[in-house]
This record gives sequence, structure tokens and C-alpha cells, in this order.
Amino acid sequence: MSYGMTKDEFWKSTPRDIAYFLKSVKMREKRKAKELDVLAYSIGNYVCASLSSSVVLVGLADKKAINNIPKYPKLPLSLMKEAEKSKPKISAEEEQRAKNLYTMFNLNMRLFHKKHGG
Repeated sequence: MSYGMTKDEFWKSTPRDIAYFLKSVKMREKRKAKELDVLAYSIGNYVCASLSSSVVLVGLADKKAINNIPKYPKLPLSLMKEAEKSKPKISAEEEQRAKNLYTMFNLNMRLFHKKHGG
């Protein structure tokens, strides 16, 4: 009943109906949590912008302290988690091979442009 289903709906439903209902409630809760996370992120951006432009903070902090202020995340935390999950996992060996191929390609392109003028 605390999920929004009335007693009458509960007793007239099959277990499958109740399972679908609970699944939809969980999906709504996840969506609402993501919306709140994005809202909190936006508010945090405004707070950071106001603090970083504050004359008092700039006047009191030395340059070393200003450089050590942690950077604000580029995305809301919920979206960062999703991005990490979807990011393909590659081994250190594969990463090094890709870097080597990239370096070789750049060297070949430089030689080509040097030789053919470009």
C-alpha cells in the first residue's frame, strides 16, 4: 500500500500484475533519483561559480591554495557512473598498442607532408 496501490487494486491483482507495478515504481524512483542528481549538480555549478567569483575568497586565498581547489565534476555523478559502465574495458597491453599505432600514424603523416609539401 505504501507504493501507491490501493487495497482494492492489490486484492484484484495477480502476482504478475503486482510484480509489474513494483517494477514500474522502482523505475520511477530511479528516474526521480537521477533528476535530483542532475538538479543537485546544477545547483553545485551555480554555487561554485558564485564562490569562485567571490572577491572575498580571491582576496584571502594565495595562488597555491587557488590551484589546489578540486575541480567540479564534468557530469552529474549518476551520469558519470553510467558512462563508466558503458566504457569498454581494455588491457594495458591493448592501450599501449593503440598509443604506438597512433604515434606511428602521426610520424608517417608528418613524413608524408614533409616529402610532398602540405
